[in-house]
Amino acid sequence: MVGPAAVSQNRANFQFRSGIGYDFVSQRYFIDTVGLSGPDSVLTSALLKKDYLDDKKGLFYVKYDPQGIGRSFLEGGWEQTPEIYRALGNGHFVIDKGKNRFEGDGRAEIKKRFKGTKEVGEGLGVVNGRIGYSRRLNNQLRAKTRIYGELVHFDSTGFSIFDYKRYGGEIGLELLTSNFNSFYFMAGGERREVPDSTALGYRLGRGTAGYMGSLGTGQLAVEVGLESRKYPAPNAVSDYLLYTFYSEAKIPVGKREFLRPKLGLEYFNFRSDQTINDDYILGRAGLTVGPDLDNISINAGPIVENLWTKSEFPTDNYLEYGVEGNFDYYLGNRALILLSEQFGYRNYQDSGAFYSDFSFNRVSLIGNVKLWKTLTLDLLLSAEWEWHRIKSDNTTLYLLSTNLIYSF
Repeated sequence: MVGPAAVSQNRANFQFRSGIGYDFVSQRYFIDTVGLSGPDSVLTSALLKKDYLDDKKGLFYVKYDPQGIGRSFLEGGWEQTPEIYRALGNGHFVIDKGKNRFEGDGRAEIKKRFKGTKEVGEGLGVVNGRIGYSRRLNNQLRAKTRIYGELVHFDSTGFSIFDYKRYGGEIGLELLTSNFNSFYFMAGGERREVPDSTALGYRLGRGTAGYMGSLGTGQLAVEVGLESRKYPAPNAVSDYLLYTFYSEAKIPVGKREFLRPKLGLEYFNFRSDQTINDDYILGRAGLTVGPDLDNISINAGPIVENLWTKSEFPTDNYLEYGVEGNFDYYLGNRALILLSEQFGYRNYQDSGAFYSDFSFNRVSLIGNVKLWKTLTLDLLLSAEWEWHRIKSDNTTLYLLSTNLIYSF
């Protein structure tokens, strides 16, 4: 998250960006403690508040864009709080030659604490990148391939925090019909290697197929996927097959009113019968309706989510239901506001000792608004409140990120 910043671009297509920022992520929750008083145990609850991020920072970035249109660029930057610094770099390129397109991007980051108490896994170095190639086979068919990789190194490691490298590739086809409907298929594989913990390495294969285009007078997007992950240990309890399905449609029901049904399904099928991992099905559905005006879209309606696990102890199973409202505002390069809010209730099939039913309110906001001439405000807000049947289970979570930039 970035605060007030100044941006300057000269004729050599160099851009300079500097400013100050503030990052904030916080959670409020209860914790139960047991104390002994004579022959009796006393259970008490204490309200705790933990700020995961609460940092003020300064930053400086330099970006080189040889064409001045953002298709290919290199950027490097420095961010620093009173106790931590980050050095970052990223780049992107696109080359079109006839029926062929080459595209790639990369990113590097170094993060270190120079003051205060170091935490395990806090200092790190990350390098990742990808290179893609596509070719038009004819006016409607395009073939694609991509390779990618990532390397992560921590200054200190510990439980569940290990250095690793990850690499893989994909191939696919895209068919674009005469009325611009798109059918696509992708298949690929990935491998992760963890030198200090071979049990955390894996081999992964995945495939997706989908459609984006018209549905009568409306629009439809649908995708199905299959993913297989295999760990090196024989009969590893975390080996799985994952089946996914997602669809979303926009159906006109009036001059400017639209119905928006959406459905998502996940089925995790673990290859081991051990109880540490249970097969489960997660389903989500929603049906909102509302108008699309010149620059504004408003819709609201019911939502539902259901988790079913294949277990002798179905404490994880729940039914969640509520209402979702969305407000979208778009005005060219002057404003973009995406606001979503959900109210609802989660009911566990068998709460047991570890769960309690709760009501919730979830809010998300993404905004980009030109306030005056070249002064622009970016805003990212995410917040969630849970009110449990057992009050000591109540939690709240906040994430706030802003960006105020003045360009000249």
